[in-house]
Amino acid sequence: MAYSSLISRTLRIPAIPADEWNALRAQHNRNIPRRGTGVTLRWTADGVLVSLEVGQTFIHPWSINATWVWDNTIKPLGGQWVASVTPGFVDGKDVTINVTTKGVTTAVPLTEDPNGANGTPQAILSWRDPAASAGDSTDSDGNLITLPGEGYPAFFSTVGVEPADPGSQSAMNPVNDPGRNRLIRACDIVLLMARPATAQQTTTILDAQTQSQSIQISSLIQGPFIGPSRAWLEAEAKWTPPVDPSNADALLGTAVQPQTDEILIATLYLVSPAHFQGDAPDASWTPYPQNFVFWNLNHASAVVPPSAQPDPITFPLGGVLADGVTAGLINSLLSTDNDESSQIAAYLAAGNFSGQYWST
Repeated sequence: MAYSSLISRTLRIPAIPADEWNALRAQHNRNIPRRGTGVTLRWTADGVLVSLEVGQTFIHPWSINATWVWDNTIKPLGGQWVASVTPGFVDGKDVTINVTTKGVTTAVPLTEDPNGANGTPQAILSWRDPAASAGDSTDSDGNLITLPGEGYPAFFSTVGVEPADPGSQSAMNPVNDPGRNRLIRACDIVLLMARPATAQQTTTILDAQTQSQSIQISSLIQGPFIGPSRAWLEAEAKWTPPVDPSNADALLGTAVQPQTDEILIATLYLVSPAHFQGDAPDASWTPYPQNFVFWNLNHASAVVPPSAQPDPITFPLGGVLADGVTAGLINSLLSTDNDESSQIAAYLAAGNFSGQYWST
């Protein structure tokens, strides 16, 4: 009887020091979702589904609570809508909200004692109409057109909110449903972090009248920008995310960098009673918060600002075009394989201090 010969091989497993192993276990445990009061976790191939138990309320960080506050000094309504936010933390530190009292705006921590002199901090809300047209514009032929409305989550159509304006170029006809006769308003709650610094670039043509002309790119580090506090919340009728300038903007000297890193925490919607007469929300409207962030956050800037201003970077130019922009520079910027292009891109990227939020 023939037997197959067995070849034994020695499997070598590298040794891991105990402190590194314990650190990996601790990191793994921190990344595992934990079941809290009134919360159910269900593991799937795509991740973990977090749901509420029947009859339970999940009060998470950044939860929005909208309230109508009567104030006889406010005309003509005699009151206004305000919002308080369940305390959330950034890097384990407190966040403030701007509170206006008798015309004076103060940054108050979300953890302020509700029984203290200031009470629960509440921000005054301002509103936009997401169902209304976004305004007028012109098409490619120069014709005046009406832009469609922003719209809202599909849930609100089930409670009778009026349809959003489809715009004059939409193929859809306006919905004519007598049962959808409620108005809607929206307000965004935004978290802002002051960037450690901002940068501006300028370009200078050196020796423009000679064959050895070159271009010099200089970066000026400005900041740090000082906000109401390290991290704060604002209520905005319509939040517009900050946009970093492109490398082309920097080279043209038109770059204006945002001085804050921002993230949309929630959108608060108000829905009117049926056939409401008027435009401004009052105490009869119903609030519906839509949260986008449910956990405490961390934040870090992409780049640490240098202790001194960076030295300018200089490159030789090729032939000069009529508008003063050199063909050599254009060619270097368009060629991703060009060493000078890479150096320019790296130099400009070093002045971008945009940060990032994440949760653990």
